[in-house]
Amino acid sequence: MRSSRAHSAFALLELLVVVAFVVLLASLHLKARGCGSAKARLVECLSNARQLQHAALLYADDHEDVLPPNAPAGAPPSAVWVPSTYVNWQTSAANTNARALTSTLFSQYAGRNFRIYKCPEDTQRALNGDRLRSFSMNSQMGHNETILPGPFPLTYTPPNYNPGWRVFKRTTDFFTADPAKLFVFIEEHPDSINDGYFQVNMGAQDFPSVPGSNHDGAGTLSFADGHVEPRAWETRPPVKKISIANISASSNDWQWLTARTTLPSGQ
Repeated sequence: MRSSRAHSAFALLELLVVVAFVVLLASLHLKARGCGSAKARLVECLSNARQLQHAALLYADDHEDVLPPNAPAGAPPSAVWVPSTYVNWQTSAANTNARALTSTLFSQYAGRNFRIYKCPEDTQRALNGDRLRSFSMNSQMGHNETILPGPFPLTYTPPNYNPGWRVFKRTTDFFTADPAKLFVFIEEHPDSINDGYFQVNMGAQDFPSVPGSNHDGAGTLSFADGHVEPRAWETRPPVKKISIANISASSNDWQWLTARTTLPSGQ
């Protein structure tokens, strides 16, 4: 009888060990699958940034090397790379209007594919649905030169909030600098993104527009030479569905970004 009970206890112990082992394997599998999915979404986001960069270069090829005009608030909708109306957390048409994105001068060079404007990790919804854009353009990039014919308003030129610092107007301007160290498109923080103009402050150590950190603290950027890369940020405020701007930036983040934004006017 004692032997039978001992055998039963041993069998139960074996069963518990097997169950524990199966649970462990399942948890490891789910963890690995989650890591794989996150990596796949980062790869997709990098691909989107690369496609935006490629579209900008194609646009310039057709416009005497002039880059697509940037998109600060108030810019004529037909004049800029994306509509300059604000994305927000409420019911702005810019949140969900795919047709507006695919009707710009720039979009034909992006295959009129509105999905490349979005980071797949940016899943926060506005009141009127999924927002369509996660990327903005370096404030020191993009121009409209009046010498060019075309449907855009000849009087419109994007502003420069950094006097004494260069605005890169043409792709040929890149080669007076190091194009591998000039970012063009950047993933912007969901609480910061509004227009398509990523303002960089070359003076005080803050972020008027805040970099996105949707990939476990990292965000993606494209560069003038065509390459893309992720950047792990120290400045990574949580998403609160409120508008943020001019937040204090870590010294490392600010120095890294401004070193890849522009050059002094004399250089």
